[in-house]
Amino acid sequence: MALTQLIRHYVKPPTGVTPPQNWLASLTRWDANWYSNIARHGYFSLPSHAFYPGFPLLVRLLAPLAGYSGATVVLSWAATWIAIWGLLRVCDHYASAASSDAATLLFAWGPLSLFLVAGYPESLLVALTAWSLYFMTQQKWAAAAILGGVASGILAQGLIIGPCLALTILLSDPHARGWARALGWGLVSEAGFLGYCLYSQLRYANAFIMLRAERTVWRNQLSYPFHAFIRDAHYTFAPHVAASLRIYFAGDVLLGGICVAVILGGAWVCRRQPSLIPPTVMLTLGLVLSSSTSNGATTSLGRFVVFLAPLYVVLATLLDTIPVRVRMIASSQLITLATILGIIYGIMFAVGYRIV
Repeated sequence: MALTQLIRHYVKPPTGVTPPQNWLASLTRWDANWYSNIARHGYFSLPSHAFYPGFPLLVRLLAPLAGYSGATVVLSWAATWIAIWGLLRVCDHYASAASSDAATLLFAWGPLSLFLVAGYPESLLVALTAWSLYFMTQQKWAAAAILGGVASGILAQGLIIGPCLALTILLSDPHARGWARALGWGLVSEAGFLGYCLYSQLRYANAFIMLRAERTVWRNQLSYPFHAFIRDAHYTFAPHVAASLRIYFAGDVLLGGICVAVILGGAWVCRRQPSLIPPTVMLTLGLVLSSSTSNGATTSLGRFVVFLAPLYVVLATLLDTIPVRVRMIASSQLITLATILGIIYGIMFAVGYRIV
């Protein structure tokens, strides 16, 4: 970001967008501004309900120390370090230290790592998901469920923890007691989302007001699995689509394709390493949830994919199946490419471009 702040003075912002005047302003644009305003005023309009309440609530708690905008950044930075720590711990359970380090570095220096330092909730989602996965490996169901419950109130992708936790419990205890635990802790894992639905029903007589808000803000509508992936592939080559938008769509397709490849690889590894089944299932659910929308605007499929914590867990396991020399070369090249893309996207974001 230091490099970003240096270069942003020499990069022309998009037409009609005023460049940020300081480093904090450059990190609290777009969605971050929505979150800080919700933390300050509560839900103030229908579009504001598209943003889940967990992150704004935490921002409100930190606001007396750092201000509302500053609190979004402080929370994001703190969550990034906790996410890195959590990914290292859970990846170490499934893979070698070298593969674990490589997968975690790819997360930290990924092409959309700018969201780890901007006032966005993605780093918090990864932190909660990674540590929930870790506690699942230790069979600490209560801790995993509580973290899942918080995550389900941060972003919709947090909802995937509940089914994965229930599956993990059933794999360890398929008897009646295991079914009871799976149902109970699975519901706790969805507490944040269920609480938001209850609040919306009591306040607005519409438990799923967030879906209506998403249709208003992003023209999002629930559709069939992988619809967004297929649509983005079509728009990438559509002649009527502007070249600048094609870049976004192509990036979504690339990252979505990588996620599909990792899922297929994880399914192959699961044959001889059944303990990898829960992370692979969680990753599959995350991709399905993130791609089951239909809209006419630029989507965030790629952004949702790279912040699915099980992606890096399964990837670390797959790296262990590659010869050491090849793994080292491939890992270093991937991390280098991801870092370069991260710098480019960071510069674009800092000067005012909306990186979806």
